[in-house]
Amino acid sequence: METRSFDVPLGDELLAEDEASLAFTADITAWFAGGPTQVVRGRLYLSRSVLAFRCPVAMPHPQQVTVALSNVKGATLVRDRWLGVLPLRSRSLVVAAEISERLFHLRFGVTAPEVWAERIARTCADAEPPRSPDAVLEAALREGIRDRGRYVPTLAKLSFPQAYWHTEEIEALEEIVRNGMRAVGASAYLDQAFYAKLDLTVDTRTGPEDYETGEGSEMAERREQIARVMRAANAVLTVHAPKRFGSRSFVTAEISRS
Repeated sequence: METRSFDVPLGDELLAEDEASLAFTADITAWFAGGPTQVVRGRLYLSRSVLAFRCPVAMPHPQQVTVALSNVKGATLVRDRWLGVLPLRSRSLVVAAEISERLFHLRFGVTAPEVWAERIARTCADAEPPRSPDAVLEAALREGIRDRGRYVPTLAKLSFPQAYWHTEEIEALEEIVRNGMRAVGASAYLDQAFYAKLDLTVDTRTGPEDYETGEGSEMAERREQIARVMRAANAVLTVHAPKRFGSRSFVTAEISRS
């Protein structure tokens, strides 16, 4: 089953992944994903800083969850019940996460729930205090992490919030690009001619609320615009310029949800 991608956060490390299901209850759909209450099969990921669930690519209304381990309060095992009444031998993994003073219980169906509970508990115990996006970015650049734009999630937080990127508002997009380049330290290398030559005109035939992903959709054309920005910046920035963009950095930055 092909699922939506999970990009390992900057400076992080993927520790485990496996097929899983997640019960999207009313409170979880309202806070994280929207859509109907249902059990969704997908893939569960654990890194040193986040726990993430990704749904199938073909799902028309993507339901997925990403939780910082700093918000995880515990991982326990709960016995499954047939029709909610009769106890079964199987058990589910329940992760308690506190977000904005609200406590959520994420119920995952995984092959070895006891192993996952132990992994999560150990990783939470070993986790370092979270760093600011700027600190993470600078540390990664010092360490030479540039392959495929590994500092993408940080770039997204600093520069390209998806809610503000509207494909048909070209003048507003230029200002967003300017702010983004300034945030990652590249603005000194880009003159007015760079922005004058930047062509962001696309043919968008759907709105973001349609959840379309094909040609002409808001998401596809947004990715095309950001790819153009990336190519144009790399054509101007020298090899020695700081914070050059990896082959997928702008594209991934725009669509990643942290």
